[in-house]
Amino acid sequence: MNGDVLSFDGFDCLVSPTNEHLDLKKGGFSAAILARAGEKVQEECFKAISNRNKIEVGNCVSTTAGNLNYSLIIHTVVCPWRYFSSKYRAQDALNHIKEVVSRCLSLASKMKMRSIVFPAIGSGK
Repeated sequence: MNGDVLSFDGFDCLVSPTNEHLDLKKGGFSAAILARAGEKVQEECFKAISNRNKIEVGNCVSTTAGNLNYSLIIHTVVCPWRYFSSKYRAQDALNHIKEVVSRCLSLASKMKMRSIVFPAIGSGK
């Protein structure tokens, strides 16, 4: 599929790669989600990490989808490509992405989601 993933219909949840503080304003894709979904999603993100101030790289949390056509947004922190050492970059990055995808799928399953949209993850700043 291609197109504007924020406008897709017929899917239960969307994955949002973001930063460890879940500050949606500080990312290209997450900022687009915030603009379209509304401030309630940002408030839910901050509430989800209120007792620890951040989530660890590779982990994920869920919020409602606000004004988007999804039931849920899964916010995850992905380590960008440039952080992997050059000698093992490809394999380390692949293993990391596999782990992130697995955790997102596990959370989606736990939340009874039947379909999930993954944008390009791990390609940002």
